[in-house]
Amino acid sequence: MVRTIIIVVLALMGIFIHPFAPGTVDFIYRFLTFAVLTYLVYLNYRNEQEEAVDPEPIVQYSPPPPPKELEEILQNSNQLLNLIQNDSRTESFLKAQYDIIQGILMAENGGIFYKSDQAAMRKIHFQSQNNISISNDLLPITGLIQLLENDEKVLIENNLSGDKQLLNYYQDKDYNPASFLGIPVIIEGDDRLFFVFDSSNKEHFNHDDSAILEKIRENTKIFLINRLKAYSLLTTLKTNDRLLDFVTALNASKTISIATVKLAEFMSKEFEASRLTISVLKPETNTAVIKKIIGLKDEYDENFEFPLDQGLTGWVIDKNKPYLIDDLEKGEYFIPRYTKDEKSNFGLRSFLGIPIATAERVYGALTLEHTVPGKYSEADKERIKNIMSYYSSTFLRQQ
Repeated sequence: MVRTIIIVVLALMGIFIHPFAPGTVDFIYRFLTFAVLTYLVYLNYRNEQEEAVDPEPIVQYSPPPPPKELEEILQNSNQLLNLIQNDSRTESFLKAQYDIIQGILMAENGGIFYKSDQAAMRKIHFQSQNNISISNDLLPITGLIQLLENDEKVLIENNLSGDKQLLNYYQDKDYNPASFLGIPVIIEGDDRLFFVFDSSNKEHFNHDDSAILEKIRENTKIFLINRLKAYSLLTTLKTNDRLLDFVTALNASKTISIATVKLAEFMSKEFEASRLTISVLKPETNTAVIKKIIGLKDEYDENFEFPLDQGLTGWVIDKNKPYLIDDLEKGEYFIPRYTKDEKSNFGLRSFLGIPIATAERVYGALTLEHTVPGKYSEADKERIKNIMSYYSSTFLRQQ
């Protein structure tokens, strides 16, 4: 505004005001007035070009491949497994504890397994003096391993019968252990580590070793608990750093369109989703329109307009409330996402919708959907609500 006023004043001066008699001084006055006027007009034009709406960059996103059967069981693995797989110090410590126990027991075969909150376990480490291999890295829990689940005590079983398979993880079905020793380490909730050993000798393991094995088990538990605390703090700090970068990018966005692209990019990296959708309410109407989709495309594509009173997404906007559904296919009735004309959810099972709103007004909704049921949690809902509060402020700046 100030620049425009200066341009008008200079134009008036150049046209109507002649303080000098015709000559060199008068020419310099007119030339300087014209030059300054031209430069200000150029700056005004360039500023208008920069504030124009930039075309939206294309966000490339490929939904993850469908998980295998046992991978699906463990798809919500907790921080303990992440710690074991990503922290070299923890991995080295566990293998060192295994070597100490093996030095005491001198067992023929042994390993370390991780059990999640589901009925499956994952191989962490395994050694065999008999060259016996494990059938898979992921295995259902059966046989002797089941006895370790509910009691944090060393289990010793000698003189085992050889007429049935008691350890299901061996590829060699002809091998059945005659002795077994298991050490469960319960960290939190249903998460466990199993140190397991076996031998073809029917009297291999000695109950007198239980006391020292219990001490090793307790030391292992204390180490993992302390390491988990440090890992959790580090993870939180990294998450906060990424959120700070996202908020900075939002503040630098000159238009809602650009801010929406930044939101889609950030959310697709922070949360696994088969389909991420951003919908915006149309002012003074009872409808909303899909503005951005990342992931699976179906007949409800970008720019599709839908009523607020017929589907899950409309409900989230209309009621200004989050909505979390573990499985869209559970229950007697079909649950549409947008309109009552829908006949299919296109394989999507999990649904999490969060309104885009400020204290005074609702602007739309963000929805995450996944082909795996139970993908999202209450913790995810609360975290996304926090992220949406930053994105919603973009609408206030544009008013």
